[in-house]
Amino acid sequence: IISNNTAPNSCGGIHCNNSSPIITNNTISYNTALMNVCTVSAGGIVCFGGSQTITNNTITYNSAAGNGGGGIYCASSTTEISNNIVSYNTALNVHSGGGIKCGNGNVSVINNIISNNISSFDGGGIYCVGDYAVISYNIISNNTATMFGGGVYCRDYSPNVSDNVISNNTADNGGGGICCAGGTASINSNTITNNSAAYGGALYFKSSSNPVMQNTILWGNAASVGDQVYLDDDGSDPDFYYCDVQGGIDAFGLNSNVFYLGVFENNIDSIPFFISPSGGSGAGFNGVTADWSLQSTSPCINAGNPIGTYPEFDIAGNPRVIGNIIDIGAYEYQDNTYVSYNSIQDQIIVYPNPFINSTTIQIKNNTNQLQLSIYDMYGKRIKLINNISGDKIKIERENLIPGIYIFELKKETGDIFTGKLIIAD
Repeated sequence: IISNNTAPNSCGGIHCNNSSPIITNNTISYNTALMNVCTVSAGGIVCFGGSQTITNNTITYNSAAGNGGGGIYCASSTTEISNNIVSYNTALNVHSGGGIKCGNGNVSVINNIISNNISSFDGGGIYCVGDYAVISYNIISNNTATMFGGGVYCRDYSPNVSDNVISNNTADNGGGGICCAGGTASINSNTITNNSAAYGGALYFKSSSNPVMQNTILWGNAASVGDQVYLDDDGSDPDFYYCDVQGGIDAFGLNSNVFYLGVFENNIDSIPFFISPSGGSGAGFNGVTADWSLQSTSPCINAGNPIGTYPEFDIAGNPRVIGNIIDIGAYEYQDNTYVSYNSIQDQIIVYPNPFINSTTIQIKNNTNQLQLSIYDMYGKRIKLINNISGDKIKIERENLIPGIYIFELKKETGDIFTGKLIIAD
C-alpha cells in the first residue's frame, strides 16, 4: 500500500528511472507530484527508460501538477500496463493524461478499467504522444478532459486501438471518445458510445489525422456539432469500413471549408441494441457498470468485415468470431454459447458483467454436479464451491477488490468451462 506521499518534482508514488521492475498487486493512492521542473511527472507511477510491467494494481486518487499523468506516466520505455484499475486520478498541466500518459516508447495498455479520471487539458483517460502503443480490451469510461479527448487523446501517434469499450467520457472541446491530432491510428472493433463533447461527441480529427476505422460502433454520442464525427481540417480524412455509424456520413460535423474525402464503405446506420446501456451521454452517467454487449436482435451481429485476421477472444473473454463473420463492436454475440475446452457446446450466460455487488452464471440444461473455482489474474484460487446443481449460480462480491477474475466450471466428467468476471466500482 503506497499512499499519501508527496514529491516536489517527478512522482508522488513510484519513480522508475532506466530500470525494469515488475510492479504488481499494489494499492497506489492519494499520492501527489507537485509542479514539476522537468517533463516527467505522475501522481502514481513514473517509468522513464527501461522495461516495466505494471499489472493487477489499484491506482486511484493520485494527482500530478506537472507535465505527465495523474495515475501513470511512461516515457521512452517499453511498458506493459495490464489488468489494473486506474480511476479517479487527476492531471493539472498541459499535455497531461488524467489516467495514463504514454510518450516516445513502446507501451501496451491492455485489459484495464480506466475510469473517472480528469485532465485539465487533453486525454481524460489516456494521452498518447510519440512512437507506438497498443490500447486493447480496456473499459475506458467516465473520464473528463477540459480540452480534447475525454477517453483517449493521440498526438502524432499511430496506436492500435482495438476491442475497447469507450463510453460516457466528456471533452469540453472536441472528441468525447477519441481525439486524434495527426498520425494514422488503427481503430478496430471498439464500442464507442454515449460520449459527449462540444465538437465530435465520439471522434474528433485534426492536424491531418488519417486513421482507419473498422468493425466499430459509434452510437449515442452527443455534441453541439457532429454527434459522432467532427473533422477540424481538410487534411483529416479517416476511412470507415464495416462500422455502425449513427446518422451515417451525412451527420459528420465539418469545420469551415472542410470536405470529407475519406473512404466510407459497407457501413450501417442501425440501433445496435445493447443489453443494458447507460442512461445518457457524458460522464454524468455510469458507463462502467452498463452492459454494452449485443442483444440477439442487433444488426451488428455478423455485420463486420468478413475478411481479416482477428484475435481469439473479445473484450469479455468469449470467442471473437461466431458464425464465420465478426460482429461490429467490442463484444461478440455468443448466441448464449461459450465454447470451452474440449469444444463443449453447453450454453452459459454471465449477467451482469461487469458487476458491483453480485452476478449470476446461468448454465442451460445443467444436470451435473459442478465445481466452481474463481481465480485472480495470478492464478490464485480465491473461491471454491462444490456440488452445484441447477442452472443458476449467484456469485456475491463479498470482499473482492475491483478487477478482472477468471471463473472455471468443472463437470464430473472432467470437462471444463472458463470465462471472465469483471468487478467495477
